[in-house]
Amino acid sequence: MEHGTLYNIGIRNHAVYANTTCTGPLGEKWLLRSGEAYSLDRENMQYNGRPVITTNSAFQVKMVLTRPVSDLFKLRMGGDVIYEGYQQLIRMDGTHTFNLMDEQPSLFLESEITLSRQIALRPGVRSSYSSLLDELSLYPPVFPQPSKQVHTPRYPWPGAGSSRN
Repeated sequence: MEHGTLYNIGIRNHAVYANTTCTGPLGEKWLLRSGEAYSLDRENMQYNGRPVITTNSAFQVKMVLTRPVSDLFKLRMGGDVIYEGYQQLIRMDGTHTFNLMDEQPSLFLESEITLSRQIALRPGVRSSYSSLLDELSLYPPVFPQPSKQVHTPRYPWPGAGSSRN
């Protein structure tokens, strides 16, 4: 009979989340909705007495303008920005860190067409950008998107995979 190895693992987690919203008229014909959200999750793990610390954070700001043109038609436009961060610090045979940051701004324009009390259409367009991927996206795709060759560098971000003893 083969016996396994026991490892001492401990974990502590700290999480914070907060958001706020605001809605109000903007002039006589527009309605403004805005909001912010923040989250932070920090996980402290001990693996056989060696720390592994992981931090996830995100912050989002969003604004939407709505103009009711009639009882059956509304126009909406707006945008948001999302900042996301991930960091992991591992102390085993030296100190190793891994960092990712992404900024994702986006804009949209859509209409809402009410067909009945239960059915509405929302045709529109949206653009978004990811700094991590260095990629701009349009939805729905207006032009054919060229196919991209996938290339994954070993450590594509500053500080990723660095090692200090």
